[in-house]
Amino acid sequence: MRKYLYIGLIALGMVFTSCSKDDDSAGAKAEKEWIKFVQKHLIGEWTPYQIEVKPLIGAAVFSTPYPHKANCDKDKLILKNDFTGKFNKAVENCVLSSTNFKWNHKLGELSFTLQDGTEIQTILLKKSDKVLVLALPAKAVKPYLIPLFPEIEHLEDSQLSLLFANIILVK
Repeated sequence: MRKYLYIGLIALGMVFTSCSKDDDSAGAKAEKEWIKFVQKHLIGEWTPYQIEVKPLIGAAVFSTPYPHKANCDKDKLILKNDFTGKFNKAVENCVLSSTNFKWNHKLGELSFTLQDGTEIQTILLKKSDKVLVLALPAKAVKPYLIPLFPEIEHLEDSQLSLLFANIILVK
């Protein structure tokens, strides 16, 4: 009788051991699939194409092509699958200035954490294999918008609070 009890306990132990290994494997697979889903269409090199200032829904109030430095390589936003990235911007004499960051994607938001700890939250309006559209509150980026759209400087805060700066990027 004891012999059967020991065999039963060993078999039961093997069942629980094998299930836990399968669960770990299934959990790891699920995590990999989730990351693959989240990163779909985001990984790669993105070139800024257009900047629009507009309400979240509605027509653009201001719009201009992205101001790449003439005769230099175009600026690039690079998103890597290890959730790191880099923004390369041409500065004086076409020298590239790089800003490294970590990025995260969750439910319609794309956030960037710069090396100095600054966090930039964007609304992810569109992501496809060719186009990426990010929206930032215009009020938060007003100093960067004024050189492109001088009229923004004269908008009341209540009006500016309703607008977003949409950055359209292409692959």
